[in-house]
Amino acid sequence: ASYLLIGFWFHKPTANAAAIKAFVVNRVGDFGCALGIVTVFWAYGTIQFADLFPLIAGGVSLVMHAGDYCSPFALQPFHDLSIPLLGVFGRNDGDRDALQAAAKTGFGAAELFESPHSFDLGGKSVLLIHDLADVHQRSIDGHEVIVHGFTHVSEMKSRGDSLLVSPGEGCGWLHGAPTGAILDLDTKSVEFLKLSGPEWKV
Repeated sequence: ASYLLIGFWFHKPTANAAAIKAFVVNRVGDFGCALGIVTVFWAYGTIQFADLFPLIAGGVSLVMHAGDYCSPFALQPFHDLSIPLLGVFGRNDGDRDALQAAAKTGFGAAELFESPHSFDLGGKSVLLIHDLADVHQRSIDGHEVIVHGFTHVSEMKSRGDSLLVSPGEGCGWLHGAPTGAILDLDTKSVEFLKLSGPEWKV
């Protein structure tokens, strides 16, 4: 459209030349855009944003944190990786205002809530809570997936139709290595991770 606007003054040689230049630059840009789309499709097999972001993030579309960040600097890796974080406060999160302020900085979308926090994700009802003892059994029964912390032990169990997952501990201070869990909401399958290399030793 820019070359049409410039070319409106076609009787002026400078406007005519500028319109031709704008047309050529636009076509070069279109070629670059098309090349990028083809490359993304070749690499990932899709060009749908909803499908691409989880693939680019290695299959992780959201990090759920069950509390005890302890300090705002603990949120920095999530900002650095631009991975969305949804979390609740734990018993060791004293300065919650500082944590909320840190969550709102950077590109990564981090949201922190009081525990427990109930929400829908991928068509599943999810309860994110620090300590299971803080909620009644009815709350657990009313959710399909419950992610909790506090125990610092990696475990997965079912209660009726509810799946309960504790990813363990992010720091590794109690059990010697940081742990986590990857949850597939579609299949309700859980893969536990343990960072046991020497660089993770506390």
